[in-house]
Formats: sequence, structure tokens, C-alpha cells
Amino acid sequence: MAKGSATFTFIRHGESTDNVRSVWAGWADATLTVHGDAGMQQAQALAASFSSTTRFDAILSSPLKRARMTAEEIQKQQPQSPALTTSALLKERNFGVAEGKPTTWKRDFSVSLADNVSSGIYPQLSGRSEKFPEGECLDEVAVRAAEAWKELLLPFVRTAAETGSSVHVAVVSHGIFIREAFKVLAAHDKEVDLSIANKEWLRNTGWTRVVVCEKDGLKV
Repeated sequence: MAKGSATFTFIRHGESTDNVRSVWAGWADATLTVHGDAGMQQAQALAASFSSTTRFDAILSSPLKRARMTAEEIQKQQPQSPALTTSALLKERNFGVAEGKPTTWKRDFSVSLADNVSSGIYPQLSGRSEKFPEGECLDEVAVRAAEAWKELLLPFVRTAAETGSSVHVAVVSHGIFIREAFKVLAAHDKEVDLSIANKEWLRNTGWTRVVVCEKDGLKV
């Protein structure tokens, strides 16, 4: 019988100033928007919702402003004000020289990525290995997500398994990273349908929840 459990609620940050500009936004440190359908308002609304329905024992966050500000709002409205820890492992995919540059949605594949970049064009990337100069490919983000699992998340799972307790952790991060992190987690259980990680992007302040527990005969 399973002993203890760790619940991870992965949360995408609120709308950022780069989100509304249609530029490549990875490690560029944009803040939350503060007007219209504002990112700050989204973060506050999400935090208020969690305050009445969900108790977090800890909060992990990307150090980038848009994620950290969202995490701080959640922390502020939690009755117990759980500890908030930031880690660079939770940052978004790094788009290198394309950071802050306009996104070109249509791509002419007869022109190489290098030639596009040299012409000041930053098109959609293809496959898991392609990347902009000085940036990360999806496979590299997956490696970082695996490191985050081992260094940041797994300790909560082990503690829960050893003590027979339950713990709930908020993980505030970014769209691409969350998808890769979910795949890493799901890969530990053959019964999980990995295809669900590819169906839809999380909207700003969207969230998804994963419960991890020790199974009979399997060590965490």
C-alpha cells in the first residue's frame, strides 16, 4: 500500500509585459502587466482562490520576476504563509539571441535557422534539438527539469514516504518548462498517459496538479 504522498501544483505565471508584445520570452526578466487583463490581477485572483480551497506547505518558484511575483501573491494570501524558495532550475527555456525579439510565426524552411537569425528573423523552432544561438533546445530543458525533480521535488516525496504524511507544494514556473517537468514526472509511472502533456498549453495562471506516492515494491 502506498505510504504518504506529495502533491505538486504546477502554476504558470500571470501575464507578463513580454506576453503582450509577442516576443521571444524565456530568460528575459519581464514583470507582470498592471493594466487591462493584468498579470498582477490574475495572480491576485488565483491566490485568493487558493486561499479558500488549497493549503500549500511550501512554494517553489522560478526566480524570474513574472513567476516570483505570482508566487509572492500566493504566499501572501495563504493562511500559514509557507516558505518560498526560488531556483534557477525552474526558469523558462532560454531563447538565447532571440530573447526580446519579435516572434515570426510562419517559417520558410528553405532558409536555414542561421540565415534567418543573421537577417534579424527569429522563426518558430522545429523539433526538440533545434535552438537559437546561446539558447536551449527542448532536450536541454528536459535535462534541467530532471535536475529540478531530483534536487527540488524528490526530497518532498521521500519525506512523505518515510513519515507517512502528505505534503502539498506549489511550483510556480513557465509554460514550456512545466510541460517538460510533467513529462519527467510522468515517466516514473508507466500507467500515466504521456500524451496529455502535449495537448494544451497552460494559460497565464493556469495550473495542473500531480500526486506522487510510493508504490508497493518501488522505491522513490
